[in-house]
Amino acid sequence: MTAKKWTPACEATLRALYPDTSNPEIARRMGRTEASIANRSVKLGLRKSEAFMASKPGVFKPGHRTWNRGKAMSEWMDPEAAKATQFHKGTLNGRAARLYRRVGSYRIADGQLQVKVTDDDSLRGNRRWQPVHRRVWEAANGPVPPGHLVVFKRGQHTVALEEITLDRLECITRAENMRRNSFWENLPPEVAQLVQLRGALNRKINNRERSEK
Repeated sequence: MTAKKWTPACEATLRALYPDTSNPEIARRMGRTEASIANRSVKLGLRKSEAFMASKPGVFKPGHRTWNRGKAMSEWMDPEAAKATQFHKGTLNGRAARLYRRVGSYRIADGQLQVKVTDDDSLRGNRRWQPVHRRVWEAANGPVPPGHLVVFKRGQHTVALEEITLDRLECITRAENMRRNSFWENLPPEVAQLVQLRGALNRKINNRERSEK
């Protein structure tokens, strides 16, 4: 179905009707859809009149005073009935309920297989979920020492649960992990040496320039 064009005459009719007429009635009179009326009124910047808005049921008028203003809820509503309408801690609704993962669920995040260990909302996400490989190592060796972390040995990384075994893992210092992840560690030895020499040369040049100022 081809949409009707908005001619200047049609827009003039809409301008005349819109302030004091409901959109369904305007749509009926003009032979258009309510969506067409709503969209065109927005484009033209039209608004309903105060008199029209005041006549609509359920709309508070200026100066309106609610009957329960200033009263405690217990004065106008049964406490037991109120409890039935309140949100309760731990209750999930809507999108949160659809996204909820129970304790013991697995996910892949940051390139790791992780397991959910708690529903405690006071903990950040990375405390509610823990890397499986770390838990495997701790089950055999106890807590990871301060300043250390558990990593996969070179070439042993995996996110398959049945493949995350103790023989694939090792506990190293954070300094060692940083060294391993330095970009020149993945370069051929001769290239890595050139990069380091270039860095040393640049530092000497910079130190000389500063001393000459």
